This record gives sequence, C-alpha cells and structure tokens, in this order.
Amino acid sequence: MSLLSSENIYELEMPAGFFSVFDGNKKIDFSVRENSLNDPYWVYKNKERIGEICAEGNYKIILDVKRLSIGRKYIVQFSDGEFEYCESDEGTQCFTCQKGGWIVGIGIFDPNEAEKLRQGSFIENNEYDESNFKGYRIGLLEKGKGFWFELIDKKIESVVFPVAWLKEREFDKTSCNAAMGFWLT
Repeated sequence: MSLLSSENIYELEMPAGFFSVFDGNKKIDFSVRENSLNDPYWVYKNKERIGEICAEGNYKIILDVKRLSIGRKYIVQFSDGEFEYCESDEGTQCFTCQKGGWIVGIGIFDPNEAEKLRQGSFIENNEYDESNFKGYRIGLLEKGKGFWFELIDKKIESVVFPVAWLKEREFDKTSCNAAMGFWLT
C-alpha cells in the first residue's frame, strides 16, 4: 500500500486493521503523508550487521489545528488489538501491537515533556501545573490502542501521529520494536 499523501480520509487502512480519528463519538477526517524517515532499520548481532527491517507502511496522520477546537478531546486509535510500550525517544511516546502476523505502531510527540521533567519525574496522578504547557495535552487510551489529545492553544499548525506497520519476519520482537521506535519517534 503506497498512499504517499491523502486528504480528507476517515480511516487509514492496513492489513491488520485501521487507524481513525474521533471527535467525541463521531469520526472526523484527517490527512496522511508518507513519513520522510523511512530508512531500513539495521539489525546487528555481536556488532555485525545481519540484516535489515523495512516498514510495509510508514505514514503520518496529520490533523490541521485550524479545524480543531481548543479544550475538546480528540482520539486517534487503532481498530483492534492490545498495544504495549515500544522503544520511544526524543519526547515521543510509541506503542506497538502484534495482530495477524503484523506489527502495527503509533507514536506522538509530547510538546510538554520538558516541562513535565522540570516539575519532577514523578508527579502523583500526573497532576502537573499546566500553566506553562503549550500545544496540546496527550494521554494514552486504555490498552494503548491509541492516544487522546486536547488542544491548549493554536500556536502550532498540526498535530501529527506517526504510524507504521510491518510483516512479522525472521527477526525477534525486540528488533522489530526497535525498528518501530526508530520510525515512530
């Protein structure tokens, strides 16, 4: 499947299911662009390169902030499957799921991670002082099937969710999760 880019779609379909975006109980449209970070992930064993993992699909779900409302909760989720934490970095949270011989992943950048860290690495019940937060708040959906987000301001152009999928192959789960984390951060 090669979309390259699509506007005004309601589902991003892939072999193991689909991603969709909700405003309350109603699906809303979004744009999709091919992820510019689509290099193969090299797998090593004892410092020797033994192969590479390539994504079957590697895209970004893009929501135009001009079309969203401040203070409203939006949901970006996968149709089915239990997600678990994936290797994340650079202020991004990533999760993957294995379903029907496929590995599917989703990530999101947290524009407030530095402020959360400044306030302390452990805040009971995630109750941060949000007066210095910017962009949007994020949270993980139950079973990690996706994320919710809520706009704080409209100083950004878009909210972006990298998504990728690959066919399970000869590489172990750790290598596949590392590849997904590479593409989703």
